[in-house]
Amino acid sequence: MLPLLVTVIPLGLAAAVRPGLFALQLLIVGQPHWWPRARAFAVGAAVPLLAFGALVFLGFNQLPKPEPGSLDILGISIRTIIGLAFLAAAVWLLISHPRLEQKSADFLKSKATDGSPRDFFILGLVMNGKSLTSFALLLPALHDIAISRERVLWQVLALLLLYALVFTTLWLPVVLAVVLGRRNSGALAKVSDYVLRHNFTILGAMFLIVGLYLTGSAAVLIAFVSRL
Repeated sequence: MLPLLVTVIPLGLAAAVRPGLFALQLLIVGQPHWWPRARAFAVGAAVPLLAFGALVFLGFNQLPKPEPGSLDILGISIRTIIGLAFLAAAVWLLISHPRLEQKSADFLKSKATDGSPRDFFILGLVMNGKSLTSFALLLPALHDIAISRERVLWQVLALLLLYALVFTTLWLPVVLAVVLGRRNSGALAKVSDYVLRHNFTILGAMFLIVGLYLTGSAAVLIAFVSRL
């Protein structure tokens, strides 16, 4: 189970770094009668990632598992390609883009206060449906779980943990709203505003760390197998 945790925890946490999604959910729960809209937004955002995960996991499960001590070409390739892509994207994201950040912030703020639960469901569906970042980070995690020789129970628990971490962006604001109550909705708005103003910087830092993690872990796997 430990090898799965080494994969699941960092990639699950990284996939949860969605500043726009987190900030919008914070704005939603800061409004009166927020629960139906927050729930609809969370369900809509969860659907694409759950569907993607089910299809990819079943696909990986059909592949022959690498023999112990052999080189996992597919897993190493996935980590290397995604890691290099994230490192390249991090360079662009860490450069200041104030106009783009402000435009993104204004768009999300305009969506937070109006609309029915159905509108928020569709908004969540669209936002996560086009999230290449989340899909890319799920790939190596799903691959490692699918090819694991652990018992089915451990694989299921690893999948549950992975998605619990990925959806932190959606459930944490709800927990904060319940704990803090309506009287502290201003604090939630301040956090949301901070996240939106540093959207690209937060993403860029995550991309850099994950890019180094994925490329580094691929290199370690190659070196480890080469010594056997």
